[in-house]
Amino acid sequence: MHDELKTTAMLTDLLQEQSHSTLALTGKEHAMLVELVQVLDPFSEITQLVQGEKNASTGCVIPSVVVLEKCLAQLAETVQYHSALMANLADGVKTRFAVLYSLVKLSPKKNNGSAKFGHMVYLMTAALDPNYGFVWLDSDHPGDDTVRFSGTLSQMLYCLRQCSAGH
Repeated sequence: MHDELKTTAMLTDLLQEQSHSTLALTGKEHAMLVELVQVLDPFSEITQLVQGEKNASTGCVIPSVVVLEKCLAQLAETVQYHSALMANLADGVKTRFAVLYSLVKLSPKKNNGSAKFGHMVYLMTAALDPNYGFVWLDSDHPGDDTVRFSGTLSQMLYCLRQCSAGH
């Protein structure tokens, strides 16, 4: 934050020297821009991850969506200027990945989201990917064990977890 204030002060000084002081950001405008960057940063990080040529795999889809859900929920509690944007982004993610949300028990009911994300291959590749394994399930999934390990999800993940723990 100190570097941001220093940069803002330098920009303000430069604009005043060039007789463009009306273009300098106010404290509120600066705070709004900082908050906007914080809101969009998780999307940027996930975009970089999934479009990477070296490490992109279907194994990162579910962990990325679960982490994004967690980040959006945390940001929704702290945003001051962009609450409408946060709500729209969260709704858009939930709509796009509705079937996946149902699959990993982030949502209690099955929705009409994109069916291509409802395939069990996303769950299996996430569990089998050495970069993710079950870390996303343990640290980022908001539900407790009874939610995370229920129904078909339970059977598949429990079996995979037991097999990986035995080795």
